[in-house]
Amino acid sequence: MSHIFRGLFFLLVLTAMAQAAWHYTRLPAQVATHFNLEGQANGWSSRQAHVALQAGLAVGLGLLFGNLGWIMRRLPDSLINLPNREHWLAPAQRAATFQALDAMGCACGSAILGFFILLFQQVYAANLTGRLELQLGPLLLSQFLFVTGIVIIMMFRFRLPDTAKANRGRRR
Repeated sequence: MSHIFRGLFFLLVLTAMAQAAWHYTRLPAQVATHFNLEGQANGWSSRQAHVALQAGLAVGLGLLFGNLGWIMRRLPDSLINLPNREHWLAPAQRAATFQALDAMGCACGSAILGFFILLFQQVYAANLTGRLELQLGPLLLSQFLFVTGIVIIMMFRFRLPDTAKANRGRRR
């Protein structure tokens, strides 16, 4: 399952990079990048700066979330905040734990990158029409629900198994 999340995430990174290249060839020299509540532009940047930010976010998110498992494997256990950490970071479960965390990181990275892809597409469209038509409410709500879902999945995934609960009770 982690290969599916990783593949989706890197597909989104490539999509974001292709989107940045596409936008670079079609945006005006001055790009509206900030909009007021009525959807009117009130902040601008150069096309180069805008597309550099767009591509930089794709690369930065790709590096962070794409390497989250690798990064976490190098952290001291005390810096990893995980339910029942002692059990899940024990040698018998350690590899599977980091594989699950890597998959969750790629899933979260996909949601965040997907949000930015949609947002940059709306900025591109606004520069062609002169008005931002983005409805942020549904995007933000879907982001919130997705991340909340990942947290709930994480809590269930890393709950203490019954055998470990029984062993913990005997040690006390």
